[in-house]
Amino acid sequence: MERIEWGGAGAPRPSHAALVRLQGGSQLSRVPANRMLLSYVLRHSASGMTVRTSAGQACRLEPGAMLLCSGPELMLEREAPQAGDCEAVDLMLPRSRNPGVFVHLGDYFPTFLNSAHGCVRLLMGSCDGHRAMLAPLDGFWLLDIDVPPGEELDIPVAARGAFGLLTSGTLAVDDRTLEGTAPFVPTRDGAAAHLASASGASVLLFPQGFL
Repeated sequence: MERIEWGGAGAPRPSHAALVRLQGGSQLSRVPANRMLLSYVLRHSASGMTVRTSAGQACRLEPGAMLLCSGPELMLEREAPQAGDCEAVDLMLPRSRNPGVFVHLGDYFPTFLNSAHGCVRLLMGSCDGHRAMLAPLDGFWLLDIDVPPGEELDIPVAARGAFGLLTSGTLAVDDRTLEGTAPFVPTRDGAAAHLASASGASVLLFPQGFL
């Protein structure tokens, strides 16, 4: 069993995003008392995962589903089936007003903001006048965006700007071509984020100031 200590020595700090890969095994993670974990299973994963917490909650997350949890101090065990790999993105957020949260939503819950140039799933919060079902933090929103091959999108963001996490493909942001999973900043001044891809790409966007 792989163990991740958020904030422990040599491990990602609680203020960072992380890509989680489960390959037919399990992983044990600690959710600090003053943080809320958002875990989103990427839609291109081969499988989903089973989640259990030290507080006794459990759920099954299929590709495209997400989990939001916090508590006094949670240990989280996640396991993928032996038949397929699972990839998820973890975001450690400030804790919500409710000190104990365990919410899991399937891929059929997002609000869709589609156009002829791409697909935008509003997973959390509000964006451009549209609201998602779940809004646990004031000012926090989460978009899962597909840019088809040869297309480009302008995504309005708040004045604080946005962070991005590329989850598949190759993405052009302004004059940069991005690959890999390192977080990037598409805009700093509140202007729209311009995203383009020659081969097709998927990206998560969320506001600055929460990581």
